[in-house]
Amino acid sequence: MDNRPTQAIDALLHSLRSRIRRYVVWEGTAASLAVVGAIFWLSLGLDYWLELARGWRAVLLLATATLFCVSLAAWVLLRVARSLSNRSLALVLERRFPALNDRLITGVELGGAAQSSQPELTRQLIDRAVNEVVQLASTLELKEVFNPKPLARASLLASGLVGSIVAFGCVFGDTMQLWFKRNVLLAEEYWPRETDLKVTVIAEPGQREVEFTNGVYKHPRGADFMFRATVVEGRKVPDNVQYRIHFTDRSARSRMWNFPDRDYMSKVGQRQYKHTLAGLHESLDMYVRGGDFSNREPYRVEVVDAPRIDRLELASLFPAYTGKNLTDDQTGQPTRTIVPVQGTQVSLPAGTNFIINAVANKPLVEVGLRAESFEVRLTRDDSTITFISKPASGETANSTGGQTAGATASPLEKVEHSLGKSLLAADGLSWSLPCLLSTKLATDDVPDGSDLLPLLLPPDVAWQITLTDADGITTAEPLRLTINSRTDEAPRIEAQLKGIGNSITRQALIPITGLISDDYGVWDARFEYQADANGEFAHEAFVKSPQKQAEFQFTERFDVLPHDLKIGQRFVLTVTAADGDDLTGPHRTVGSPFVFQVVSNDELLALIAAKELFFRRRFEQVLEEVKETRKDLGLQRAKLDEAYKAAAANAASSGPQPNSDDVRTNTQLAAGAAVERASHGSRKSANELLTIEQSFRDIRDELEHNRLPDNAPRLERLDNGILRPLHGINTTDYNQLADYLELLKQAVENHDDPRPRLEQTHQQLDVIIQHMEQVLSAMLKLETFNEALELLRGIIKESEDIQQKTKNERKKKLIEGLQ
Repeated sequence: MDNRPTQAIDALLHSLRSRIRRYVVWEGTAASLAVVGAIFWLSLGLDYWLELARGWRAVLLLATATLFCVSLAAWVLLRVARSLSNRSLALVLERRFPALNDRLITGVELGGAAQSSQPELTRQLIDRAVNEVVQLASTLELKEVFNPKPLARASLLASGLVGSIVAFGCVFGDTMQLWFKRNVLLAEEYWPRETDLKVTVIAEPGQREVEFTNGVYKHPRGADFMFRATVVEGRKVPDNVQYRIHFTDRSARSRMWNFPDRDYMSKVGQRQYKHTLAGLHESLDMYVRGGDFSNREPYRVEVVDAPRIDRLELASLFPAYTGKNLTDDQTGQPTRTIVPVQGTQVSLPAGTNFIINAVANKPLVEVGLRAESFEVRLTRDDSTITFISKPASGETANSTGGQTAGATASPLEKVEHSLGKSLLAADGLSWSLPCLLSTKLATDDVPDGSDLLPLLLPPDVAWQITLTDADGITTAEPLRLTINSRTDEAPRIEAQLKGIGNSITRQALIPITGLISDDYGVWDARFEYQADANGEFAHEAFVKSPQKQAEFQFTERFDVLPHDLKIGQRFVLTVTAADGDDLTGPHRTVGSPFVFQVVSNDELLALIAAKELFFRRRFEQVLEEVKETRKDLGLQRAKLDEAYKAAAANAASSGPQPNSDDVRTNTQLAAGAAVERASHGSRKSANELLTIEQSFRDIRDELEHNRLPDNAPRLERLDNGILRPLHGINTTDYNQLADYLELLKQAVENHDDPRPRLEQTHQQLDVIIQHMEQVLSAMLKLETFNEALELLRGIIKESEDIQQKTKNERKKKLIEGLQ
């Protein structure tokens, strides 16, 4: 059989198959390009208006690539790879060209090798049909098989989109290039806007402008967060600027409920907008929108702890004279004492060598310490000190550190020196600064290098300490620390005479008692005296040495006899003390002077007798008051006896006596008032008697310390006749009286019969009066003795006056006889 007709049919179907695949490729490619073009315009619009974040742009790029690949696979590759059988292609032609009248499908299915099994007539019919198909194939237009509209639509859409993109790129090359960088290369660049805002933070201290680092700013916890949006020069100023925040910790919203999610910023000036979030404690993300500007990435505010000093102490080595240093048990050398700083002020002795040791709550990168005359800057790499001084009048510091007369530059001169080492720990968690607290600060001829340490400080230095941590946060308010130099003050002397008056004899012992105190110990204490009004003060050491005590109690006696004083001479005695300050001292204090007048023995006795007379009269007055108290209580006892007798008589009578109980009650009330008067009077008289006892004791001491001849009888009369009985009255009799008065008062208050207690009190008053009269009798005897002495002294004085007058008269007559 001839195979040429069959080959012609195969060629026809192969041509159709090729045309179908070309159609699919063109249509699928055009559709995929249309999808990509649509996505381009979509991404351009979204990115331009919303300025998508890099993440969103990456998602969009990945989606575009994925969609394009899926489109090619679905619309091109899968359709091209699909198998197109001859039968399917024949059916397509049969449906499109009815003239084939199923002859093509018959030839495909029954032609070729399949005919050998057919009958002869059938084979002839098949061959005829195939030949007719071959004749008709040359007249068939295969392009009519295809619908051109889908391809045309896809091609037109793809051409339009691709063409628009090409045209856009030609006209707006910069925009196209920026889109390519942002959406293909994912570069971080802004779209050009009419409005461009620069957002910064206004941070403390000093209202510093701080920019976001990679979109992040670290803010101290609890501080006010102030931020500012500034319109870039040459850009359009928006009508308003709005911020929007959301906290990174979702639970923070419940804690920071007073913060609005969004709000408008306040306009400041022509091109700035400002807002403050007070007391920010939680981290947040912030977006700012103004005009056509909005930030693509959030401004992140991370709230961290502000730098602070958790522990501050002064490792102090005090001056040796203070005696405050501890000693090492092994070496015997003084060791530093840790002085913790609890507040903003600490006081140390002048000359203290100390090290400021501080521990921070987080790593620091810089510590600044500023005082009036110098600044210290500590970093992890180096430490410097800058001395600040005011130039001389008419001069100011020039840029080279010299002086320029009449210049108008900076009024301060600053000279910086490196300390040659870092005083801030490598981890930034602690720092130390050696210092020496002096009484004065000399900044002239400041040595270089390590000689600057320990840093010489003035007597009272006020530090302002600023901390900067690794997060770039600087303390908003400087930490203030004032270190006061406590100069050792002069000793304080409290001295008084004990048992001596201002009139003394030539052989007197002057007793002085008191307290000498000093901050760091008394090293020396002595007497200073002046025997001649115009002479110099001499000194005499105490018998007992102070032994460097901070409080030195002393009782010393100054012996007048060795100084051979004259009667009528004025003598001045005082106490002086000195401390052991070998830096600014020693400091010496002179106590209040005691001025004495030297008198004869007789004159002193006369003065003492006058004192005795004064205190005897006071004693007599007290005795009269005690007698009045006894009389008052005796009267109340009599009234109570009458009232109780009347009440008993009324109770025994047959008729009622309604007024008897009232009379007894009123009498008891009167007795209660008398008891109150007696209590008050007894306390008053007891105090008076104590004073009188002490006064006579002073008289006795004065007699003893003046060392009068034949002094023993006087002292014995005072001791046995006055002082011992008076002491018994004050310590025994009046204590017993106070007990009885208390019992009597309780009886009156409880409405008991007060007469027994009243009788006890009355008897005790009798005892006191008896003892006081015995003392008064001894005082009168002493006064009689003194009066006799005074009379004898008067007789002697008159005799001396008569002898002197006789001598004068004889001298006068002798002179007249010579004339």
